Amino acid sequence: LDPAFTTRLQPRGLQDHPVEVLVVANGGGPRRVPGARVVALPWAGHGPTRQRALDHVRTELVLFLSDDARPLGRGWLGTLVAALLGGGWDAVVARQVAWPDAPAAVRARVAAWTPLGDGTLPFPQADHVATLHRTALLRRHPLPPVEIAEDLIWSPGRRVGLVGAAPVLHSHPPRFWPAFTRARAEHAVRAAHGQPVPGAAPGALLRGLLGLPRRVWAEGLPTAAAGAGELLGQWAGPRR
Repeated sequence: LDPAFTTRLQPRGLQDHPVEVLVVANGGGPRRVPGARVVALPWAGHGPTRQRALDHVRTELVLFLSDDARPLGRGWLGTLVAALLGGGWDAVVARQVAWPDAPAAVRARVAAWTPLGDGTLPFPQADHVATLHRTALLRRHPLPPVEIAEDLIWSPGRRVGLVGAAPVLHSHPPRFWPAFTRARAEHAVRAAHGQPVPGAAPGALLRGLLGLPRRVWAEGLPTAAAGAGELLGQWAGPRR
């Protein structure tokens, strides 16, 4: 892990709110991280692994933060806490901003997913790239035991807000195979739980593939290839 990952969350570091950092290590993950408690847990999918990590949480609030996400600004965490406690939300999501070296198409997509807005706005789901939860609520209503998209499946019936003033750096490099496997796994879970499955219809897949030459021209080959992987994954997921 980048040392800045924990430094930015330390009480005397770049955050204005006292925290305890818990690093969940899977497989060959680290066993010691300066300034953090490390818990080694076997990987059991996104939902069960995060829920099992809650057994080691000792605070009223818990923030799920991906290890490839970077909080921005000293007031980042305090802004999320104030939004959660002041608005009666069940969970609040940090606004995502793509990494500076991300392609333009990736930056635009990330910005469209969590747009900048005033205050805390209703949002369709938790997003465990960076979402602050009430610990007691997660213990009463646990995350579903799914491979991926546990934040999406948990969210119906919950009050989730998007905090525009709490940005976090996060995006994925555009690569075909990771995009395919991620979309296939997510859309298998969506289909199994009655959630919308965009791209699952053969017509949607065909239209998307026919548009690939234009995407190669506009976005470049790596980004277009990742788009093709996502399209194929959306189609294959519900058929798993």
